[in-house]
Amino acid sequence: MRKLLFLALTFAICGTSLSLEAARRSQQQTLTVVKLSDTEVLALLTPDERAQWDGAQLDLKKAENDMRSAQWLLDRTPGDGAVKLDVSGAHKAGRDQMAAAKAAQAAAQAALQKLRMIAQKRADDIAINGPTYAYEKAELTAIDWKTFCNEQVADFLNSLRAQNYNTFYFSGMVAWKDGAYVPAGPKNDDLTAALITADGKNYSLLVSKSFSLKAEKGEPMVVAEGLLVPPVPSQTAIIVAEVLNVDGLPALLSLRAVDFATWKVIDSRTYQLKEDKDLPDMTLSFADKAKFLDVIAAQPNTFLFQLSFANPKADLARVASVLFKDAALDIKGANITDGDFFELAFAKPEGAPADIHPKAVNVLWKVDPTKPTVDSAATQKAAAEAAKKTMTSRERKEAEAKVKAQQEAAAKQPPEKKPIVLFTTPLSAYNVLIKSALDVGKFEASVPPAEAPAAPAAPAAAEKATQTPASAAATPKK
Repeated sequence: MRKLLFLALTFAICGTSLSLEAARRSQQQTLTVVKLSDTEVLALLTPDERAQWDGAQLDLKKAENDMRSAQWLLDRTPGDGAVKLDVSGAHKAGRDQMAAAKAAQAAAQAALQKLRMIAQKRADDIAINGPTYAYEKAELTAIDWKTFCNEQVADFLNSLRAQNYNTFYFSGMVAWKDGAYVPAGPKNDDLTAALITADGKNYSLLVSKSFSLKAEKGEPMVVAEGLLVPPVPSQTAIIVAEVLNVDGLPALLSLRAVDFATWKVIDSRTYQLKEDKDLPDMTLSFADKAKFLDVIAAQPNTFLFQLSFANPKADLARVASVLFKDAALDIKGANITDGDFFELAFAKPEGAPADIHPKAVNVLWKVDPTKPTVDSAATQKAAAEAAKKTMTSRERKEAEAKVKAQQEAAAKQPPEKKPIVLFTTPLSAYNVLIKSALDVGKFEASVPPAEAPAAPAAPAAAEKATQTPASAAATPKK
């Protein structure tokens, strides 16, 4: 299994091309020119194809060994002594073995080249068609606080018991404020009461004043103040609740359950928190240009991920952390820990590394969320003028004609309504064992575009308009 992991994530950004001699040999054929290194090829192959790759590599090594053995037979001589040795049989065996070995070598090389071409075609498709949206989650639920406490909390605990968890740690709800997690005030009291009520006579909820992190034999672990570690940690969950209020974004409410021993997120429910106003549906999506989600889905128990942010205390990082975990829980094989939250919310031991994670974590999701920038018309015009300086007179005329045609076509069409992207982040998978990264694609959150305000009623129809219910002009929720 470790070998499969290495094959899936061992990559380097470099390129190679076919040799001139190989290109001349393929002049009569239409072939895909392979520009990928073998490590990049491996990252684009399916598990079955990587198994074929391994088999062809073994066949190639065997053929090379057989060729060396055959050459040793061909190099035998009768000797310099009075009695000459008969080496004709050895030479015949050498020729036969060499022929068979060269045929095996050619077959193995052909098999490897076929797989290289498959990977290159996938890479070309990505370059032409852009990233593949391998996952999309729409309509992130909007909920009011009272409904959440009265209905969702009990359902949450029941789902954990269905997964054989029977002990729950909870130390209070937190809010992200000024670069730190702080108690969530009245909401903390409400949620604690709701959890105790939902737990009822199960007596499975243990409320601690605080959590901290400590190292036990080199392995980080969570310590609950004033509480003993249950005898069966595998059946124990930590309940995490946080609320996020970031300027320009809907208030988010996250309720998660985390396995005590592995820190793996076992349940995650994220809501847009209603505050006396309607909220647009939020969509979360992965653009997976490397088809990496296919790889982890084929090996669901091989990977344990943890988020690693360029700036973990940025407001957008905390929002992206909550939404990413909520999305990852729906993707087969995308097992993820809550370690990035633990590092900020719980006290860390002195001298702890930047990324604290259990030893079972073998991949870090490297993320750096930002709000997208919108190019102004002036910026676009300046870029177009700069590009013209490198064009010939004919190319400039063709470019101007193309722009004019696009403008005329756009004038005849209603303006395109694109989703409003709340944030976007490049996404790469970093293998902590071999210290190598794969550029996977991107992750983003968006909401539908705002509807344009209705045009004012014509004067002649003013009286009729006053009789129309206000609700008739309202745009229905998507």
